[in-house]
Amino acid sequence: MPPQFGEPGAKPALVNAGYDPKTGLLSSYAKGRGIGDCGVGQDYVWDGTRFRLAEMRMLGECRGAITWPVIWRTTVARN
Repeated sequence: MPPQFGEPGAKPALVNAGYDPKTGLLSSYAKGRGIGDCGVGQDYVWDGTRFRLAEMRMLGECRGAITWPVIWRTTVARN
């Protein structure tokens, strides 16, 4: 699953990305506004061939919540 942020139809892009070569974890998060009460965050794991989505958190509506619910989590073990 590609990163979910930006206008519909736009090329997928990572925002505020970070990579840990020891664990092979690639992380990305994008806030919808400054206080961070909406947005999306993804964690991808390296499987030796490509990055695969391990977890995705998202809150589409900006309404004061600062904890984004997990909407996808895989059972693939992280290194």
